[in-house]
Amino acid sequence: MSELQIHIGRHGQRLGPYTVAETRRQLANNEVSAIDLAWHEGLAAWQPLGTLACLAADGAAAPPVSRPATPQDSPLAIASLTCGIAGVVLALVCGFFSWLPSLAAIICGHLSRTQIKKANGTLTGDKFALTGLILGYAALALSVLVIIIMFAMFQMQGH
Repeated sequence: MSELQIHIGRHGQRLGPYTVAETRRQLANNEVSAIDLAWHEGLAAWQPLGTLACLAADGAAAPPVSRPATPQDSPLAIASLTCGIAGVVLALVCGFFSWLPSLAAIICGHLSRTQIKKANGTLTGDKFALTGLILGYAALALSVLVIIIMFAMFQMQGH
């Protein structure tokens, strides 16, 4: 029978497989955390590393799983939402100048969604980021439309 192989998910990356001894050493050296997700053959789903019975020494209880403090909203997600709102307001008021906050909303939204996915539950705010993205793209499209309409009006006045 082959030795149990443990796969670890840490910061959005998959590590391993490692033997039970290697995994215990990594836990002891703080190279991995008890809250990192892990899987091995026989498990139905990924679960916190600290809850794996195979890591308990000599039948002792598995190490306790320490939970991080309450997850924080991603600052980039909040920036995306704020810039998205500003972009829509500027698009409705003056049209042209909304492109800058709209681009900021789009960039911050994509960056924050990537960070949130890699944060293993320590960052939240995906809905803020998604709303900022939608508003950013909508404001950008609206400003382009306003520019086209203004250009067409100036062309008609010239003839």
